[in-house]
Amino acid sequence: MAEQTVTLNPSESKVVVFEATPQEAKTYLVSVNGLAGSFVAKLPPAPVVEIIRPIGNVDCGFHVWCENCLIGGYNLIDDPGDYRSHDGDATYIRAEGTGRRAWCKSFRMSNLIESGVKINKIVIHTVDKGFTWDHHTMIFTRHNNTDYMVDLTSWWVGPWTHHSLELTTNPGTGLAWTEAEINALIVGLATYRKTGGGLGGAYTQMYVEVNYTPAF
Repeated sequence: MAEQTVTLNPSESKVVVFEATPQEAKTYLVSVNGLAGSFVAKLPPAPVVEIIRPIGNVDCGFHVWCENCLIGGYNLIDDPGDYRSHDGDATYIRAEGTGRRAWCKSFRMSNLIESGVKINKIVIHTVDKGFTWDHHTMIFTRHNNTDYMVDLTSWWVGPWTHHSLELTTNPGTGLAWTEAEINALIVGLATYRKTGGGLGGAYTQMYVEVNYTPAF
């Protein structure tokens, strides 16, 4: 038990501070020389995962190599649920164009439901497929009109496949994500063909998992 001896002159007062490290979450009673009080120890909130989805189209991007926009809008890739419940060939955006090698499109994402949170990380999920052997799947985030691209696959062709990108920091700042950045998040999808022309790739679903700790 911590002890302090305090001597006071008439009409004098001093602040006495005791530090305590609670071992469990409950209400603790405190008694100091006949004065009683209490404090409540709480467990820190557990992290929460919230899904945000595309709610609007933005321009094609700021890439000098991007020659065309992906055909289709956000409503074709906003399938409910996670990557195991996509609608496949029913709705999707695609790359198509004679002699062109690269396509991209950017999307505005929905805001977080809860405010005052600490962002731990985000994970961008896509379900896409490659029509040709030289297809690439690429994801980017935008910060201050600059797009930060990550190439998820190289030279592949295949059916609808789940890919994901985990980001613990904002590539534009190198710092932890802020709530304001998440609520203004723009995510882009891109596809590239080495040889150019025809169908390159397509996306049927895209969403972002935001892992955050609620206010405490």
